Amino acid sequence: MKRIAIVSLLWGRHAPMLLHYLNNLDDTHPRTIFILVQLNPSILEAIKTLGHTPVILTQYANPGDVKRGCIRALSELHNTFNSPHWQAYCARLNIPYDATTSALSNTLNSHLETLVTIVKTLETIRHTHFIELMLTSEDVMLATRAAILWAKQAHIPSLHIQHGLVIGLCSVHATMLTDYMTVYGIQAHNVFTPAQQHRIHIVGNHYWDCYRQQQPNQHLIRQRMVQKYHLQADQPLIVFATTAAGKLSALYDQRLHADTLSAMFLAKNILHEQGIPIQLVIKERISNVNAEKTHPICRQTAQACGLAPTDYTYTIGDMEALILSADLLVACESSVNVEAMHAQTPTISLVAHFGLLRGPVFHAEDGVVDVCNNDPHNLARQIHRILTDTAYRDRLRTKMHAHAPRYNVTAHTGNALDNITQTIKQVLRHPPA
Repeated sequence: MKRIAIVSLLWGRHAPMLLHYLNNLDDTHPRTIFILVQLNPSILEAIKTLGHTPVILTQYANPGDVKRGCIRALSELHNTFNSPHWQAYCARLNIPYDATTSALSNTLNSHLETLVTIVKTLETIRHTHFIELMLTSEDVMLATRAAILWAKQAHIPSLHIQHGLVIGLCSVHATMLTDYMTVYGIQAHNVFTPAQQHRIHIVGNHYWDCYRQQQPNQHLIRQRMVQKYHLQADQPLIVFATTAAGKLSALYDQRLHADTLSAMFLAKNILHEQGIPIQLVIKERISNVNAEKTHPICRQTAQACGLAPTDYTYTIGDMEALILSADLLVACESSVNVEAMHAQTPTISLVAHFGLLRGPVFHAEDGVVDVCNNDPHNLARQIHRILTDTAYRDRLRTKMHAHAPRYNVTAHTGNALDNITQTIKQVLRHPPA
């Protein structure tokens, strides 16, 4: 019998799901775990301790096969782009043939070797292993999409572990490429069509279990954050979580990152002029840092709003600790707002112009306060009210606690890993007897 294998395209933060499954197998067969990115050494060691073998997927690549595959793919692309069908397709969509062909050719050429390497490697290991399942953390980037499409034609089930808050059909995450998907709660499940929903499992988010576990230690966590970032312990702490600087959708507003920062900085100025001191921590997304030079953008935006570098703190770390420490969290229609619901930290969701057209992400009874992104005066008023009106603040917390399970079904139970393991067992394929 072939050795059983799992192809794991999971991010490092999702690796505990894989480890939990391996800890709860229904058989004693050792697995080979093919991974695309290097995992935390402690996770790798735990996998080995259980008797399984983690292997970097591309180590199985045959350079000769990859080279031949690239040559064949380039030839097929050339034939496609020069065919009457492609020209007619461009004409039907009223898009310029030359510019579109050139743009697609450049994109495909820059990614072709990686894509061919992944597909050829998967073909190789399919002949030596029985692949029971492919796991993914995203289904948008070209490398993952290629792997998922390969799994489909190879009749290998694929499971996408949804990693964010699906806020509507306009989201790049609101399509379903894999055979199955897990989501955090009923809110995300309802975004998809009835035809898709039977393949979508509501499991919760194990990564947010930390808020249940750490809530009793909030005071100590805040002390640690105050010391680390040289904050004033007796002044209100506002954490602003920046929005995405990604460009994965044609609907994305490339100014949104700077515009939301500007709204927060202007609101801080207004509060300062009113004699209301607040400490502002800008929590930048790591994906933003990888996508563009975000610290200069933050610094330039602050300067344009009249703030000096000493008027705020900028960091890319300590997301969970900062949410637990904050008196208020501000974000832009984000899963970070849901994290604040778990931590019982009052939160404001900035609604950008596209959000106004699409409709609200959060329900009125969720306890998340919506504020229009282009109204810093209202943002300042809402911040002031939340910080000073104790009864209002308590009502928001009560609502957040009651409605967090709508966004994360395990918000009060913390059993997401068990749910995910059961889902994996339901959707994988079994080797022949």
